[in-house]
Amino acid sequence: MRRRHTPGCTGSSAIPYKRSSGGACGRGRQRVPPGAPGEDQKNYTPSSATYHHRRRPITWRMTMGLWNRFGVRKQEEETAAASVDAEEDARMAGLAESLESADIATRWRAVRAFGEMGEAAVLPLMKALEDEDWCIRRAAAGALGRAGPAAIPHLIGTFSYADDAVREDAAWALRLIGSPAVDALKQAAREGDGAIRCGALEALGSGHAGDVFLEALGDDDPRVRRCAIAGVRRSGDERGMESLVGLLRDPDEQVRSLAADALSGFGDGAVSPCIEALGDDDEDLRRRSAAVLARIGAPAVGSLSAALRDERPSVRRWAARVLGEVRAGEAVAPLIETLSDPDREVRRYACGALADIGAPAVGPLIEALGNGDEAARHRAMEALWRAGEAAAPALIDLAGTGDAGTRRESTIVLGEIGAPGASEALQTLLQDPDRDVRREAFEALETIKARGDLA
Repeated sequence: MRRRHTPGCTGSSAIPYKRSSGGACGRGRQRVPPGAPGEDQKNYTPSSATYHHRRRPITWRMTMGLWNRFGVRKQEEETAAASVDAEEDARMAGLAESLESADIATRWRAVRAFGEMGEAAVLPLMKALEDEDWCIRRAAAGALGRAGPAAIPHLIGTFSYADDAVREDAAWALRLIGSPAVDALKQAAREGDGAIRCGALEALGSGHAGDVFLEALGDDDPRVRRCAIAGVRRSGDERGMESLVGLLRDPDEQVRSLAADALSGFGDGAVSPCIEALGDDDEDLRRRSAAVLARIGAPAVGSLSAALRDERPSVRRWAARVLGEVRAGEAVAPLIETLSDPDREVRRYACGALADIGAPAVGPLIEALGNGDEAARHRAMEALWRAGEAAAPALIDLAGTGDAGTRRESTIVLGEIGAPGASEALQTLLQDPDRDVRREAFEALETIKARGDLA
């Protein structure tokens, strides 16, 4: 008997059948679409298989479409970016050529344009920093300062080869960058070659240097020491005072001079270490320290007056000498006391100081003539003589009232001074009962007459 044929059950059917316990064909079989689970998968259902069969190709086509669209867009973006880069490169090349122009306005515009590009323009701006015209250099320095940290190593590098003008502009640019440049400058001040160390010290602001200036005061390179002195002076760091005093004996003359300038700028703060240096074994150091004290002036008078009683003769000598240079009237009393100092040089310097002080010292010196030993009176008279015309009125009075020795010394000094009005007093002394006084009065009148000062 011929078996009944059901269409789609065998042969040309596109979808194979899976045998089931429900019958030979039709209701007893299920269609198995491509990609459906195999015999071992229990949860297979026709509906889920149909969903995957129908939806999966569509999802794939959508995904591939998006990929193609994104790929095209990315390619377009890359092409556009490359075009922009090419235009930017061409623009920078044109601006770089403008920096070579002989026209200052053209170079100025190029620098301004580079300044708007930020970090990308650091190298051409560094070239502009070496321009022969100061305004181009300053514009380039300002642009580099705005460029930020990327310019720091290039700017520091200029310190090793550039001239003073370029170095100054580079330092200004680094200061414009501010805090990001400080650490790099500190490192360069400690580790670079001599020129770079100098440039770094010059570029460092006084508020950010810390101990760098103090450390550099002991540098082996005199150029660095000079820059360090300037830094300490700018910062006003009194911790560097003792080191500055030590630099007064530096072998480099400029270092010594700058150290003296810095110390005198500190005023009161430098007095104590400078007075201490007056007792040093090095005569040059004593002399330079005394010069610093003289430049400080009035603020040093009190300490110098106290130094007249120092146990070291060299300190007393230089203290007396400086007080004379300062012409400190308040130091007259301690200087008169110093006229009895056991050291001959101390007495000589005290006498000279009193003479330099002039009129304020005359009254105390006249009083000193009636006190102390003969040697002290003689030194007081010498001080009056060195005081010149300022002492003449007091000496005229003294010549008519003192003892024979005082009258004789007053007569001698009046003759040496040749002050107006002295001749009348000397004429009176020609009748003095003391022969020595008469003789000195006569010689004094002859001396004044020979000079044409007879009044």
